This record gives sequence, C-alpha cells and structure tokens, in this order.
Amino acid sequence: MQNTAATAIFITLLLVLTLLIPEGLMMSNEKTNLQNLANDAVELAERQGGFDYEYEGVRHSIVGQIESRMKSENLEGYKISYTKGPVQHNDPLSFEIEGTYRYQIFNLLGITNMDFPLHAKKNGVSEVLFR
Repeated sequence: MQNTAATAIFITLLLVLTLLIPEGLMMSNEKTNLQNLANDAVELAERQGGFDYEYEGVRHSIVGQIESRMKSENLEGYKISYTKGPVQHNDPLSFEIEGTYRYQIFNLLGITNMDFPLHAKKNGVSEVLFR
C-alpha cells in the first residue's frame, strides 16, 4: 500500500514538472522578446535624438514601430513608457515595457490568477545635438 501511494505522488509530481518546465520556457522567451524590443527602441532613439523624430519633413515614431512589432510577436497588452519629446545630446532617455504573464498550467489545478510580472527597462544617452 505504501508503494502505491508513493508511486501515485511521484507520478503526480512528475506530471506537474513536465508541464511546468515548458511554461517556464515560454515565459522566459517572452521576457527575452520584451528586453530585445526595449534594446532596439533605445538604440534607435539614441541615434535619432528621441522616440519621435522628424526626417525630411516627415514625422516618425519609434514607439509605433515597436508596437507593431509587439503585435506581430503576440505581445499585446503591455504598457509602454518612454521619454517624451526630443532629447538633447548627452541627455538621458529611457524606455520601459511592463505587463504580466499568466501561467496557463495552473488553470488545470483550479488556480486562475497566477500572474507573474514581466518588466523590461533600458536607459540610454542621446547622440544628437539639436541647434
């Protein structure tokens, strides 16, 4: 009888771990995607002097490009905050993405609100001198 109970507990734990590991990998992949988006946004903003810039009379928005990339990578629902307006040479600029990731595996256990915060922040310095 003890052997049967131990086997049942072992199989249950093994099943949970087997399902939990891929979910953790998916969350870490999403975190990596968010950090890559933040890095790309700040890199572009450093070269353009801000997240909204004008080139040959046409207004461009780096944040709009990042939001479209987020939509194509199924990262909707995240809050974006960034330094507004033009950023002078050697002034700091920052970009931040915040949101939550919901573990779907816990729905099998009846736990519906297992949300974990995801946060990506990148700081940089403008390389553009405005006159």
